[in-house]
Amino acid sequence: RAKGLYDKSFIIITSDHGQLLGEHDKFNHGGALYNGVIKVPLMIKTPFQRKPKKKIIPLMLTDLYKNIISMSKLSFPDKSSAKICSDNASFLVSEVNGKHVGGKNLAIFSGRYKYMFYKHWITPKLFDIETDPGETINLANRLPAVKREMELKLKNWQVAYPFLAVDAERTAPLSEDTLMNLKALGYIK
Repeated sequence: RAKGLYDKSFIIITSDHGQLLGEHDKFNHGGALYNGVIKVPLMIKTPFQRKPKKKIIPLMLTDLYKNIISMSKLSFPDKSSAKICSDNASFLVSEVNGKHVGGKNLAIFSGRYKYMFYKHWITPKLFDIETDPGETINLANRLPAVKREMELKLKNWQVAYPFLAVDAERTAPLSEDTLMNLKALGYIK
C-alpha cells in the first residue's frame, strides 16, 4: 500500500501441502493423499477488489495458474489439464510420485466420493467424504460400482493427460544440489 501497489495487485496465499498430525497413524506429509495433506487454504485478492468474498470451490493447484491467467485476461496454452474455477467440477485428481513413496499414489474426488490408489496397497480405498470426512471407513468392497466408476475416471484422466501422470521410474535422477536442498527442507533423509 505504501508503494501504491496493493489495489492493482493480485495477492495469492496458498500452500503446496498440509501435514498429518497423527491422523491415520501418520505424522508427516510425504506420500500421503489424505485430506489433512492435500486440502490447503487458498486466498486470492484480485486487483481493485473492495470486499472479501468467501467461496469454497474444489480446485487442483495445477488449476491455479490457469485461473490467475484467466482473471488477468491473458491467454494460456491449450494443452493443459487445468480448469477454470467452477462450482460443478466433475472430478479432481491429486498425485504424488517417487521411490520414497513406493511409486505412484493417486487420489480422485468425484461428488461425495474420494478414491485412493497407492501402488503398494493391496486394496484401494474409497471414502464417502460427506459422511466420513476423517476418511476412516473404506467402502471399496461395499460399493464396487462406485469403485469401478472412480477407477475408470482416474484411468481416463491418465490417458487424457499423460504428461501429468509421470511414473517415478521414468523421471531423471536428482542432482546433488537438489538432493541437498530437499534434505535441508526435511523432505528426505
